[in-house]
Amino acid sequence: MYKKNQIANKTKLDVQAAFYKSGEIKPCIIRLKGHTFRIKKINHIWREKNGNGILTYFSLTDGINVFVVSFDHNNATWLLENVYMDGDI
Repeated sequence: MYKKNQIANKTKLDVQAAFYKSGEIKPCIIRLKGHTFRIKKINHIWREKNGNGILTYFSLTDGINVFVVSFDHNNATWLLENVYMDGDI
């Protein structure tokens, strides 16, 4: 049973991602609280305006857990928005 984990809500993340010339961004690895999660699938991508900037949101899975993360294009930071985990970290 998946449950919404209490870590979420704008937690800064260490994300390893590929940035392509086309503008595509592909998160590959998330590091969170000493754990490494290899992303197997990007479920959904959407963008929203944030003041004068843009935030790109990603729904990602490592095959077990689901992460919703955002990338702030203005300052190149990643935030954990939500995480649904099979267990606790």
